Amino acid sequence: MKKYFLCTQFYIPTYMLVLIIFMLSSCGGGGSGGTSSTNNDASFTVGGNVSGLNGSGLVLQNNGGDDLPINQNGGFKFLTPLQNDKGYKVTIKTQPDTVGHTCVVKNDSGTISGSDVTNIQVNCITYSDVTSCNNGSVKYAHNYTTDISGINQEIKVNGTVAFVCDLDGNITGSDTLLIEITGVAALGDFTCLWVSVGDLEVVLSGVLLDGTLSIDFKEIWYADEAEGIQTCTNSEGKTYTGIFPYVAVELNHSIDFPAVDGFVTDSPAIGPGAKGNYQWILGLE
Repeated sequence: MKKYFLCTQFYIPTYMLVLIIFMLSSCGGGGSGGTSSTNNDASFTVGGNVSGLNGSGLVLQNNGGDDLPINQNGGFKFLTPLQNDKGYKVTIKTQPDTVGHTCVVKNDSGTISGSDVTNIQVNCITYSDVTSCNNGSVKYAHNYTTDISGINQEIKVNGTVAFVCDLDGNITGSDTLLIEITGVAALGDFTCLWVSVGDLEVVLSGVLLDGTLSIDFKEIWYADEAEGIQTCTNSEGKTYTGIFPYVAVELNHSIDFPAVDGFVTDSPAIGPGAKGNYQWILGLE
C-alpha cells in the first residue's frame, strides 16, 4: 500500500510577521510592564539624630551589634542596612566619658517598612545640673522564670507607678500592679498546670540630690492562696492537691536614676532558680 504525503505551502504577508513579532515581544518574560511588586531584597538604613552630647565615648548598637561610636551632635546612620520587614532595636552600649553625663534613646525600635529609618532620637544631659524635681513614674517591665524543686513558673509584671516630687525634692508614690503567672509542677507522676494572677504592692519614696533621683522601693509580692490551690491527676487517676505558686514576699531595695526622662535600669532576676531580668524605666513630666 502506497503512502501519500500532502505538502502545503502557506504564505504569510510581511505585515503579519511584523505584527506577530511585536505581540510576542510585548508579552515576554516578566518585564516591568503593567504590574509592580515590592522588592523584599531591598535594604534600608537605620539612623536618627543626637543632641546634647558633651564629650566622647558614646557608642550605639542596633540589634545588639553593629557598634557605632558617636563623638558629636547631629545625624547618625548605622553602617549595616536592613532588609524590608526586618526589626531594629537601638540601644546604648557605652555612655559618654564625661562624669555626670548620660544619654537615652527615644523611638528606639520598630520594623523596616519600605524606607530608611531617620527618626531615632538620642538625647544627652548632664544630670548633675538638674536642680528641680519633676513629677513622674517608674514603669515595671519584669519578665523572668523560677525553677525550684520541679516547680517552674513564668512571672511577668508590666505596669507603672506614678510619683510626685515636692519643692524640697522629696518623692512619694504608691500603686498595685498585676502579676501574671504561668506555671507547671512536676511531682513524681503528677503534673499540674496553672495560670494565676497576683498583686505587687509598691510604695515609693526618695529624694532628688545633685541631679540623681534616689528612689527606695518597698514591694510586697503575693498571690491569693485560694487561686494557688491546684488539683492534678496522674495517669492512674490518683489526685494530688497542693498550693501553688508562691507565698508573700517582701522586698526592699533602692535605685539611683539620673534625672533623665526614659532612663532604663535593669538587673538579672535574683533568687533560687531565677532567670530573666527586672527592668525599671523612669518617666518624667
